[in-house]
Amino acid sequence: MAFDYGSMGLGISNPFKKEGLIRLTKGVLQTLIGAYAIYEGVSEVKISMVYAWAMVGTGAFILGVGLKSMGSGLMATLRFFVGRNMPTSLAYNHAPSERETASQEANIVGYTRSTLYEMLMGRKNETFSEPVGLVARLIHSIFPRLLFLPAPIRNLAQRIVKSWLSTATWVLSYLIVTFVCVTGLAGEAGAVIQQLYLFVLLIALMAVWSGQADPIERSGSQKVEVSGSGSIVGVVIMSLVFPITLGYGINLVTDTLDAEDIALINLMWSGVESISSTGLILFVLTIASLSCGLLLYLVYARTTAVDPKTEVSELKENWQESVHPREIFTNLENIVMADRRYKEVPNRVYEALDPSLEQESADKGSFKGALMQETQPVYKPMELGSRFTSIRILTAISGAVLAVFATILFYSSTSTAATLAEWFTAASNKPSIDELSSNVVSPVVYIVQMLAVASIISNFGKMLTNGAHVFFAELNFESLLVDFKAEGTFTESKLSTGMSIHDSTRSENTLVRSSITPWVMVSRLVTCTYAGVGQKNLEYTRTILEMHEAPNELISIKNDLQAFLEGREAVATIRNEKELSSIAGINKLNEQARVSNATALSNVGNLEAPDGSKKLEEVASDEEAGALRAREEGES
Repeated sequence: MAFDYGSMGLGISNPFKKEGLIRLTKGVLQTLIGAYAIYEGVSEVKISMVYAWAMVGTGAFILGVGLKSMGSGLMATLRFFVGRNMPTSLAYNHAPSERETASQEANIVGYTRSTLYEMLMGRKNETFSEPVGLVARLIHSIFPRLLFLPAPIRNLAQRIVKSWLSTATWVLSYLIVTFVCVTGLAGEAGAVIQQLYLFVLLIALMAVWSGQADPIERSGSQKVEVSGSGSIVGVVIMSLVFPITLGYGINLVTDTLDAEDIALINLMWSGVESISSTGLILFVLTIASLSCGLLLYLVYARTTAVDPKTEVSELKENWQESVHPREIFTNLENIVMADRRYKEVPNRVYEALDPSLEQESADKGSFKGALMQETQPVYKPMELGSRFTSIRILTAISGAVLAVFATILFYSSTSTAATLAEWFTAASNKPSIDELSSNVVSPVVYIVQMLAVASIISNFGKMLTNGAHVFFAELNFESLLVDFKAEGTFTESKLSTGMSIHDSTRSENTLVRSSITPWVMVSRLVTCTYAGVGQKNLEYTRTILEMHEAPNELISIKNDLQAFLEGREAVATIRNEKELSSIAGINKLNEQARVSNATALSNVGNLEAPDGSKKLEEVASDEEAGALRAREEGES
């Protein structure tokens, strides 16, 4: 959406400044490591071209990663541009002043007008979806308040628990394999299979937790992931089939190998045994426990602020007022709701006012109309305590430290790999088994272990960084959602004033008497959205987390409407000073004419008609003139 600048800001500051500073620092350190690797490679050009190019390539890769991290961190620390059309509306906005914005955000609104009406009428919140899958249901059964958190946090918690269940499943599979090997079901190769499966377990655990490194996209604010149990069954079946199949395959292959091949395989196997698989597995479990502890504390702290109420204040009455029905809706939209704007930002119109009047006859009919508006969402900071803030910062810092440490280990392992490549290049003939044993096995074991450790801490660093970002990105807002519906009937009658024979002014009015049955629902909403870094920082779906009663706002709306109805004037009057002066002059002339007529009649005497009654010209009072006129009109 376009950036709509206004001199009155909405009070939304950049939530990513601290996180961006941490990322910027991490990027600077990684850039320095990459620059040093390039410098080292350039300085070794004259000594070893292979080593030089290997280090230059490694340095270029690390430098690219560091520059990317610096760029994202710097972007996060810059100004957070918030236009007056932020955040996104809940449903399509029909406000005439926001047509362009409404068309641009039409694809990212989270609700429809009918959905919002159902939520108000039914006192329900359709934001919270039912967990799908065995794992998801298990998590939400143990932690029921998790259901009321935004979807990205629910997805984060589900991923963590699912990873631990997968970890437990793989450990169980290793125990099953150990049982099969110890009992002799795998044959003579049982010890080899057990050691080999330990290495498989290490790779499996690394793969399980590498999935946690994937960022939780902003689209996660709309959809909760499915967490099933299908993979668990597959792992258990594989742990039964794997050792028996592998044992049969080893016995089959061994019979076809010669002595040299067997020596080479033994050399490779010695290298596999030298890799500390057990130590690496314990390292994975330890760092996973620490990382998940930080993230799960943040999830728990967020659940303490949950208040998932679905309350609505409601008004149902019947008013008998002398007012045209259309004026009720006009006053509601143009005055009552307009007075509730926040910093003069137009309200979000989810149902445009279009009253319908049906004229059943010349002087009566029926009417109905509806309106739904939301006031401008006001930023509401989350009060989660200083400990939550400290743990969130610690989580982001821990992720950055792990990333830098992984970069150092990657540099160290590639340096050893470059040295090994230089040795292979310098060898004139094919190396013998003894040469490979003395010069290759130890460096390869070191490279594998360093790359494994670097991969493990890099994945957990990304996991902490992305997890902390979820809690930095959440922004909460508070707004008022009003749904007004009115039906009723109206009748018309005539009201006339100033009908005396001597009155110089007359007022004739058509009086509309309306029977109004309003149904007003008001709820104070707490909504949330997930901010992003860059241009489209707040242009994403906003979801409803809480619905609270708003009795004071409802009474205020009612009082404003009734004040308008009570202040209505049914009789037309004159407020212009010049017109009042003219009318006063006419009245003065009328009074002078009456005095002149009365004087003339007194000179003529008391004349009577043949039947003894007075004539119209001889009457001086208004009462006698009215009665005499009625009698004469009756005779004629």
